[in-house]
Amino acid sequence: MGTGPYTDPAVQVRDCPKEALDGARDAARQAFLKVPDAKTPQKTFTTTVQGPQEPYMQFIEHLKQALECQIDNADAREILLLKLDVENANTDCKKLLKSLPNQEPSLVKMIEACNQIGTIEHRYEAMATAFAAAKGTFGSAAVCYGCGKPGHLKKDCLARKKAKLKALDICPRCCKGRHFSNQCHSKYDSEGCPIQGNRS
Repeated sequence: MGTGPYTDPAVQVRDCPKEALDGARDAARQAFLKVPDAKTPQKTFTTTVQGPQEPYMQFIEHLKQALECQIDNADAREILLLKLDVENANTDCKKLLKSLPNQEPSLVKMIEACNQIGTIEHRYEAMATAFAAAKGTFGSAAVCYGCGKPGHLKKDCLARKKAKLKALDICPRCCKGRHFSNQCHSKYDSEGCPIQGNRS
């Protein structure tokens, strides 16, 4: 696409320096990558998220394409790819990636780890951790409705059983019998004085 004596491509190849041709090739490639695909709507790289059933490798490819179309600097693309591949992953992949032993694993390690999601071993592991977490939290989070202390339920409360034994002492209303005050039918107290608030 030259002008003047460089309209012929053969003359361009023969007379132009190799560095100029390489620069033109790279610029043309970058321009070609910037052209949006007419079939699919253009999404920004920040809104490119992994679907719940989408394989992690496919999500990485979509993210790479979006970054190549919108970011010119290769180093910036790499940094953003390593940051967004965890942040925009689905829930299962995100949990798995954050639990990897290495704080900054390579992209290959992350893809290998996420490829395990959906296998029978992964499902059993997830179920085992969920059951262990549920079992551990139930015992410690259970609060007694009798005494309000954690660690046991009302049916197993020792304080409640002790309170029952104490309550069967002398009635505070009539000071005569061994019964609860709400079960007291006495009209007179132990000294023979009438009790206020008699019902009958």
